[in-house]
Amino acid sequence: MREHGFTLVELLIAMVLAGVAMTAIYSAYYSQQRAYEITQDYTDVQQNIRNAMYFMEKDLRMAGYDPTISGNFGFTDISNQNRVTFTLDVNEDGLVSGTTEYIIYKYHPEQNTLERNSGGSFFDVANYITGVTFTFLNFNGNATASASSIRSVRVEISGDKDGRSRTSSTRVLCRNLNL
Repeated sequence: MREHGFTLVELLIAMVLAGVAMTAIYSAYYSQQRAYEITQDYTDVQQNIRNAMYFMEKDLRMAGYDPTISGNFGFTDISNQNRVTFTLDVNEDGLVSGTTEYIIYKYHPEQNTLERNSGGSFFDVANYITGVTFTFLNFNGNATASASSIRSVRVEISGDKDGRSRTSSTRVLCRNLNL
């Protein structure tokens, strides 16, 4: 009577083939997982930059909003390329009153964040930020150091997460500044 089963050699060959298949499957899984993590890092940085740009563009467009034409509103501090301070007439009374009419954006390098202040306290607008540059431009599009001659602002934001870098820039027309 002949017994049915596998020989030791057949079992060893099957185990080697199974090991090779498992190694290939794990290698494919690992490379896909790594690609996912890299893509997620790029996405995080890009989304944070996009979020920061959204808030800044919205606020910078309104810089100097002065419905009573009092002349009290506009850019107040442009001395630092990593920070901008301006006013707008939120309550439409013609007076700069309270902290909600001052808007400040500043880059915080120790925490890699972009912060916004309105109402007296700073809060993070975006994380993973490695640099913010504000360039103030006059009517002709040339850089200016005079707050009264600003007509637009070029904003450049850089971000990085685990070596995945992105940079974005935009030019914002300040529609309430003597255009």
